[in-house]
Amino acid sequence: ETNFNYENSFGLQASAIFGAGKWLNGNVFAVGIYKHAKSDHFFDLPFNRKKLTAALGGTASIKLCRTQDLRLILNPFFQSKAIQGVYDISPIFRMNAKLQWTSHDGKWGLRINGSNIFNNKADTRSVQGNQDYRMKVNYNWATATFAVIYKFGGYKEKKVKEVDTSRMGH
Repeated sequence: ETNFNYENSFGLQASAIFGAGKWLNGNVFAVGIYKHAKSDHFFDLPFNRKKLTAALGGTASIKLCRTQDLRLILNPFFQSKAIQGVYDISPIFRMNAKLQWTSHDGKWGLRINGSNIFNNKADTRSVQGNQDYRMKVNYNWATATFAVIYKFGGYKEKKVKEVDTSRMGH
């Protein structure tokens, strides 16, 4: 167990909702984080590191057809270089996407989902003092799913008798 002298993080976030007619809507966000970490006794690697990191992302829903409810939904995410103790974390980019169709009556739906569709990898590195360490995560992060949805109709909420509280003094 090793304790840092201190680690401070300060951040600021902004977000906005957007739309363009009936064919495009979504939201975007931006986050800025300033991180300062220091340790005088981190094994044989004392450090005093500062880093400003940005993260950007959002959701965009694009209606592809006027006569059908066919939508493409994109969820991009980007984070610039960051630090974690003695480690440098490389920039991260991820894109998730969904293509969905819903029938006119809303009972049927088809969805094709893709997560991290560009299959971006994770990479960390530490070059502090006498240490030169790198970890590249090379396994497949991309996934795809297909779903067929049917919503059963006719649900009716049951009427529940109200509890008689008159004998309880109410």
